[in-house]
Amino acid sequence: MKNEILFQKKIHPHQKEAIIEALSEIFINSQNADKVIEKTHKQRIKWGARDRRFFAENVYNCVRWFRRLAYTQSLENNEQFNKNDIENIWKAWLSLQDKSASNLVLQKWNHPPARSIAQSIPEWFDSKGAEDLGTRWESVLASLNTTAKVYIRTNNIKTSRSQLIHHLRSVNIECEEVSGYPDAIKILERQNLSITTLFRQGQFEIQDIVSQMIAPMLSPEPGMRVIDACAGGGGKTLHIAALMQNRGKIIALDKHEWRLKPLRSRATRAGVDIIETRVITTAKIIKRLFNSADRLLLDVPCSGSGVLKRSPDTKWKLTPVKLQEYETIQKTILDSYAPMCKTGGRMVYSTCSIFRSENEEQIRWFLQSQTGKHWKLIEEKRFYPDESDGDGFYAAVLEKISD
Repeated sequence: MKNEILFQKKIHPHQKEAIIEALSEIFINSQNADKVIEKTHKQRIKWGARDRRFFAENVYNCVRWFRRLAYTQSLENNEQFNKNDIENIWKAWLSLQDKSASNLVLQKWNHPPARSIAQSIPEWFDSKGAEDLGTRWESVLASLNTTAKVYIRTNNIKTSRSQLIHHLRSVNIECEEVSGYPDAIKILERQNLSITTLFRQGQFEIQDIVSQMIAPMLSPEPGMRVIDACAGGGGKTLHIAALMQNRGKIIALDKHEWRLKPLRSRATRAGVDIIETRVITTAKIIKRLFNSADRLLLDVPCSGSGVLKRSPDTKWKLTPVKLQEYETIQKTILDSYAPMCKTGGRMVYSTCSIFRSENEEQIRWFLQSQTGKHWKLIEEKRFYPDESDGDGFYAAVLEKISD
């Protein structure tokens, strides 16, 4: 849990203030951790790289270990927190790092009474994970509490992986290729890659290593017509375009214009001109596309339970009710979007969830439904977060066998 800059002997008041304010925004005002950190960095224009990293890592580690830290302050069962609670929880984290923790804090940290407290996760989440994954849950849960590694995807429209590695190393970015992932490069030291010239030139995208496996499962080919029906910011959309060698047509759909907006600028940067974005304003948008796609990607909204390495605050926002809402949305998408694929075409359903109810159980439900009787399952894959440095993902490949 410790690294070369996590503990500083002297913590400036502005750092302390920013950390406590950020944690208060996350745990009192329910703001997203990444947005809070991004906003703080923009506001603290005089901070150097060391200050920014110290701030971000303190915030993320407190978010990641919040329940266990709260236990050291007898706050683990609180449903609401005040700013004083937040400050005490952060001070507990700091004292554990500089080895100044009181005997009581150290004793409670080292001897949590339950796995859910030891691994700092809601009890219901722990119970569901154990039910779904059995003996594997211990390993998966531990891996979800590690820090995500940084991976990028080579944009083959503009460069090759070997050339990109050469250019990255020439500007002192240490990196290495990843065996088994043809376009992936691992960045060995965390830094702000989005300000580099290579990124601005569109030679790579920042993308989790497992996320890079989803688009190839579609088997897209140049000249095809592909629909990415839950495109969002378009990371997988751009990967599909690269696999198609920027030839053919991709229709990127989403229910929110603000989610699609970044895709347009990202596509321009990547040198991709085959993507058309459309906002799903009515059911007619979908019906007009029935039987039109050679390939269909349904990277559906989900709990995000597989991406706690990079979004640890997800576990504090997710509830059983919210999980059921996601499952309902997933069924609706499968049932109403699947007809966009042509007979003989291929569909990939994917989530970044570890829960069976969002994955295998959804596919079983779909295949038994009226819409699903026109489909057959080709393969399904689980990507466990304890198998690699990547996130937890699930993907199922299906073929449409009749109208």
